[in-house]
Amino acid sequence: MLFESRIIVQKHVINRGFDESFIKGEGIGDYEEEDNNGVLEQTGDGAGINEMLSTLIKGAIHGEIKSTDEQPNEQAKKFFRLLKEAEKELYPGCKEVPSHCIPNTLDKIQKVVRDLGLDYQKIHACVNDCVLFQKEYKDMDTCPKCSESRWKTSAAGERDEESGDGSAKKRAPCKILREGLISDGKMRHPADSMAWKHVDNMYPEFASDPRNSYWMMSMLIPGPKSPGMNIDVYLEPLVDELKQLWIHGVKAWDAKVKRNFTLRAILLWTINDFPAYAMLCGWSTKGKFACPYCHKDTEYLWLKFGCKHCYLGHRRWLTPNHKWRRNKISFNNKVETREAPIPLTGAQVLQQYDSFEQVTFGKMSKKRKQRDEETRWHNWRKKSIFFELPYWKDLLVRHNLDVMHIEKNICDSILGTLLDIEGKSKDSVKARLDMQNLGIRKDQHPIIKNDKYSLPASMYSLGKEQKAFLCKFLEGVKMPDGYASNIRRCVNMKECKVSRLKTHDYHVIFQKLLPIAIRDILPDDVVIPLIELSRFFNAICSKELSMDDLESMSKSIGETLCRLEMVFPPAFFDIMMHLPVHLAEEAKLGGPVCYRWMYPVERYLRTLKGYVRNKSHAEGSIAEGYISEECMTFCSRFLEDVDTKLNRPERHESAAVVEPPSELSIFGKIDYNKKGATIETLSTYEMQQIRHYLLTNCDEVTAYINEHLDEVKRINHQNVPKRHREQFVGWFERKATQLHREGKISDVMYGLSQGPDHRARVYNRCFINGFLFRTVHVENRLTTQNSGVVVKGDESTGNIDWYGVVKKIILLDFPNEKEVVLFKCDWYDVPAANRNIGRGFKKDKYGIIDIDTTRLRYLEDPYILGTQAEQVFYVKGTKNPNWSTVVRLKPRNLFAMPDALDVDNEGELDSDALDVGVQDMNIAHTELDMTTWSRSNLEWVTGDVSVIEKAHVEHQEEESCHLQFEDDEEEDDTYIDDGHVAPAVSIPQEVDDEFFV
Repeated sequence: MLFESRIIVQKHVINRGFDESFIKGEGIGDYEEEDNNGVLEQTGDGAGINEMLSTLIKGAIHGEIKSTDEQPNEQAKKFFRLLKEAEKELYPGCKEVPSHCIPNTLDKIQKVVRDLGLDYQKIHACVNDCVLFQKEYKDMDTCPKCSESRWKTSAAGERDEESGDGSAKKRAPCKILREGLISDGKMRHPADSMAWKHVDNMYPEFASDPRNSYWMMSMLIPGPKSPGMNIDVYLEPLVDELKQLWIHGVKAWDAKVKRNFTLRAILLWTINDFPAYAMLCGWSTKGKFACPYCHKDTEYLWLKFGCKHCYLGHRRWLTPNHKWRRNKISFNNKVETREAPIPLTGAQVLQQYDSFEQVTFGKMSKKRKQRDEETRWHNWRKKSIFFELPYWKDLLVRHNLDVMHIEKNICDSILGTLLDIEGKSKDSVKARLDMQNLGIRKDQHPIIKNDKYSLPASMYSLGKEQKAFLCKFLEGVKMPDGYASNIRRCVNMKECKVSRLKTHDYHVIFQKLLPIAIRDILPDDVVIPLIELSRFFNAICSKELSMDDLESMSKSIGETLCRLEMVFPPAFFDIMMHLPVHLAEEAKLGGPVCYRWMYPVERYLRTLKGYVRNKSHAEGSIAEGYISEECMTFCSRFLEDVDTKLNRPERHESAAVVEPPSELSIFGKIDYNKKGATIETLSTYEMQQIRHYLLTNCDEVTAYINEHLDEVKRINHQNVPKRHREQFVGWFERKATQLHREGKISDVMYGLSQGPDHRARVYNRCFINGFLFRTVHVENRLTTQNSGVVVKGDESTGNIDWYGVVKKIILLDFPNEKEVVLFKCDWYDVPAANRNIGRGFKKDKYGIIDIDTTRLRYLEDPYILGTQAEQVFYVKGTKNPNWSTVVRLKPRNLFAMPDALDVDNEGELDSDALDVGVQDMNIAHTELDMTTWSRSNLEWVTGDVSVIEKAHVEHQEEESCHLQFEDDEEEDDTYIDDGHVAPAVSIPQEVDDEFFV
């Protein structure tokens, strides 16, 4: 399996698509005939333009399309004319820099931008989000629904249409929607998903044309606040274009076969956070039916003192004969016999739409009547505009759950509860009163005595020393460069709390650090489900997912959430704690979540915010900045001799991955661009060690190794390994010299036998295999660590993994311009195969590895090849600083490009998790019933009884809470009163009823 960097993969996609052949003769510039080597020679100023066109119009063409001599359509002709003008000389006699004739006015510049297709459309909108002034409302000056003016009011309070000299005065609209043009959003891995293949099966005519694609569309919606459910008003132009792309398509020019064709496109799904999920699909994500997957079957519970809903009932996802289904005392004092809810299909959604009328959009529209909570059976607040698309009802995944925010909110709740952070802890006086009101976990109820209340310490409670331990642990972590932000800045040791973490910091803490810390300060009943949940998110975030793994995760997550229900209070289970139960099933349909979560969107929003120069017109600044950036990107791709951001060196110099071997498996070509080297002369002893290691790890030398071992054994059977180590280098040098004279080995093999130059280039840092490595002595003054290294063993060594740190990075020069990257390391003590404990090694009951960093071994064998190295980082123990926990990493920005016949390396890329093995322990714990939820070794929390009295006064029943929301403008969580009850007969379930919406 070959792994390539993000940049290389991106260049391959842009330059070649999926077509291996090069395009010849697109009609712009003059190509010479192909020479004997298959290389096209380019001459004159047209060479750069030809390269530009070749790069632009190579596409993802699958199958065979017959070539014709058809003329391009008008849009294509306009584009080609513009590129043809680029051949004109910048000034008379200019032969080196082909350039476009520079426009001398802003209007001409904007026309060039429009001809390139880089533009956006402005559509005026009502200030109250009622309508867009387009189609039948195009010429109106006031909103047809709320009668508000389309135009802004002048300082004098008037809307003058003429200036003082009688000329027309340009009026400014109150709101402008800026709709972006269509840009290619091709994704490779989602093409393997069930959702993608389902579309291909449903619409074979669409799938049969290889030039049809899946597209991403964008727009800028104005306003300082979100439009909420009124977003459909602004989505109307986008939906109109999507319908045109699906029904009629657009004319495009196929430069490969020189023929016009009709390009069609489909919107496969939306990527959004959970609040936007409600805006786009119309199902409110608040209230008792907050889960759009469980819909009317959402298991909810109103917490009278917490004044909110919680979402439990995860025993429905257990197997029918699971023991916990009959366990009353550990859950809600009830037996669970129901099955997991089946999500709505598109046809079922449309049937429910028939039970109510579409709402009137706009802030000034009349408030909808609140329906009776006892008879309400749905959470629809509108009919989604996306169902106007003919194919929308047939899609398996229409809106994605955002794993990024789900993971962030869960980790925030866990940290807030463990550290008892005010405003974030889910274990409060009100949470205990709710448990008392529900009649569960009696040993957790508040105890009132002498005008004081006491709260017994729960299983997940931490004392002062344990809170300080957790904070000190997080403060002392040193992670690899660029892996996460500096978490120590977010830790407040004085108050024992964590704040100001970024979303990715939560991601790292939850998946890598939290399991290490909690195993020493919490009981097993709390540690096991938390580690299981951490491992679930680590697995679901992998770049490669298999159906077997997803099936296993889908079964295990229900049990994990049930175990959390047995430990944490009901207040802990907000909607974010419920949604993980659906993530594995959604991944079955949509593929890897790295293509469906909000990380790229959130990061790009930061870029867009940087375009704002005029804060009073932020949307316009973003739109203009985006177009300017696209223009610069377009031009930068074809300026080879000019420094641009596209050809700018990467942050890490010589950012190479594992390259194909250069004649021998251990060799690469010398890179003369590497900087920062110091020259060291290696001693004879060091050279002997290095040469022996190189020969031993070169596949092409294996036959000679076996020959020498046989020869040593024939002479004497004693101390064979030692004698082989001492004699093999010299023996092989003499053997290779003789064979080279006879012409039986290559010059490269002969150069290997003679050894490298004694003058080695030594570096402090090296980027290889997708990892940045640094030497350990450089990191003493840094807050990051990149010196940790691991070498995987094989069957011959019992699959032992060796851990160490990099002391020196050595580049050895061989004849014929070959080089070898070598790491000199300190290696830690590891036990023999199949052992979990040694003098300097421990693998605990959770499967987490700890290493004594003061015990070193293999001092006589410190070297490894750079290509053998993978990276780990060590988390220093808080109780015993000599011991550190191992956290393995996977290379970032590397993507698997598997060979059809290569199955040996399957799954290796994503092996970055802690080696947590709690599955067996979790199975064993399913047989145990919990009868106590308190920790006797911790102090109880006490306070004045007036706090409880105030909670009793302020508590709210569910009905009164909804009435309060009805009058609250900001909450606006009302529902549609459709005048109907739930349909008695549902539509017949078809084959894809088992799929998610």
